[in-house]
Amino acid sequence: MLPKLRPFSRIKPRRQRHPAHMARVALMPCLVCGATSEVHHVRTGNKGKDDARVTPLCPTHHRSDIGFHGLGSERAFYQEYGIDLSAEAERIANESRERGLL
Repeated sequence: MLPKLRPFSRIKPRRQRHPAHMARVALMPCLVCGATSEVHHVRTGNKGKDDARVTPLCPTHHRSDIGFHGLGSERAFYQEYGIDLSAEAERIANESRERGLL
């Protein structure tokens, strides 16, 4: 029997996976302080996460009160640190495309 769907339910598209690109970004230093980083997904509108649109941020600048998730938005992050995460994600993705990782 098929599951009952709610009216107007939205099914999220599957995230495109790019493990080689993600591994490359994970090895980069944090964009803010140069420390060891983890991968931050930069969202594009309502599309959700895409492994091609990622930037390196250390845990402090990613998940803490002074980081992206603590500040709450790309605009607040830009105002605090002067870094455009969307532009950086695009630059890094272009480098990975040139290397054949995307």
